[in-house]
Amino acid sequence: TVCPAQTAVLTAQPASNYLWSNGATTPSTSVSPAITTTYTLTVTSGACSSTDDVVVNVAATISANAGGDQSICLGQSANLLATGGATYQWSTGATTSGITVTPAVNTTYTVTTTSGACSATDDVIVTIKSVPVANAGVNQTICEGDIVTLTATGGLTYLWSNGVASASQIFSPMVSSNYYVTVTNAVGCSATDDVLVNVNNLPIVSAGADISICQGQSATLTASGGTSFLWSTGGITSSINVTPPTTSTYNVTVTAANSCSASDNITVAVKPLPV
Repeated sequence: TVCPAQTAVLTAQPASNYLWSNGATTPSTSVSPAITTTYTLTVTSGACSSTDDVVVNVAATISANAGGDQSICLGQSANLLATGGATYQWSTGATTSGITVTPAVNTTYTVTTTSGACSATDDVIVTIKSVPVANAGVNQTICEGDIVTLTATGGLTYLWSNGVASASQIFSPMVSSNYYVTVTNAVGCSATDDVLVNVNNLPIVSAGADISICQGQSATLTASGGTSFLWSTGGITSSINVTPPTTSTYNVTVTAANSCSASDNITVAVKPLPV
């Protein structure tokens, strides 16, 4: 019994003359039948001859199929599934019909399938596609209530964690937050990066309680809540003296150590003098 495309060597016992049914006239002949075939040998010695037969059985055809070639992104895995045999031997050493591979470079995998005494091989190529270098930008710090524009780079398309698909996005977080962006390149591979937006609290500003003074008097206004001050009068100290001729409202903007600012107002009511 031979496998398809294999060669069998037929050898006769010693005699004077040989004639095989395939036309060979030597003691041995090589045959590669496509189907099971009977070969007849006629040997002659002097005036006498004799015949004998030998059957060369051709086993059923076996074909290995490692599946179609695949393309994956760097870092991904490919599932390879072979068919066509009873047992399998992959070039990785695996002996199952299906295997999972995670190559770092373009790689050819070979599988040998066996059925009975016959075997066949096939190859599958796993091609590696490059992944983008996703960049969501540098971390940023804003004050409570401010907006920030985040711009990602590194790919062809972008998808932020808020579901919006564009390279640049405007955010206005109330608390410190991480924002993620998925960047996809022209070959369909993706990578993710994140950026932290720190949100600093606004200072709690107080310009003091509203006050009343008599016309011609002065009032001392004192603000609190930060490290630097700017009054609507132009004063830059926490306390200022004012002598309004009529009822007036004064505004102060206070900036804290974290560079965030807030404002408050104080009204100075001016009472007229008696006549």
